[in-house]
Amino acid sequence: MTMTNRTAMPVDELEDSIDDAGTIMDENPLLPEECELLLKEQERLEKRRRAFWTVGVFVATIGVLIMVWVIYGASLTFKIACDLLMVAWLGVICVLEFKTRRIPNLLTFGGLASWLLLDFASGGLGGVVSGIKAGGIGLLIILPLFLIRAIGGGDVKMIVACCAYVGFSRLLPFGVLLIVIGLIM
Repeated sequence: MTMTNRTAMPVDELEDSIDDAGTIMDENPLLPEECELLLKEQERLEKRRRAFWTVGVFVATIGVLIMVWVIYGASLTFKIACDLLMVAWLGVICVLEFKTRRIPNLLTFGGLASWLLLDFASGGLGGVVSGIKAGGIGLLIILPLFLIRAIGGGDVKMIVACCAYVGFSRLLPFGVLLIVIGLIM
């Protein structure tokens, strides 16, 4: 496959090549193969940009957590450390969704696995069961919004992970807080 050589068109010729509808009538339009190559290159660059953002925000979050650990030192309890980690995780998700309009699966599934491991570390098997119950209830509540396309799949996975973190016993206050924040926004 060969690409055609293109030279810059003078402005007066460019104006002459625009029809009444405002469409450019180029004598050398892009071939379908060239369009496909350009689209693939744009997709590759977009994926690369998203990956750099994900890694950059993750590294910055780890840096903030280390700084908090240095400031609080030994007085930092396991629960406070987990809460700070949750806030940092949500911050990363907010920044990435704002920049790319997507929530990477690495963050949502990674967060869910992390919260279930933390549930196991703090409450044993009962903590994991509580997290799974809360995640299931969160899924049942948020799924209708996904089905009517009011929210995206990444949002559903994020809510399930958040519910798994708060656990079954704190799910009601967490749900009320989410509703209040949603109404304010």
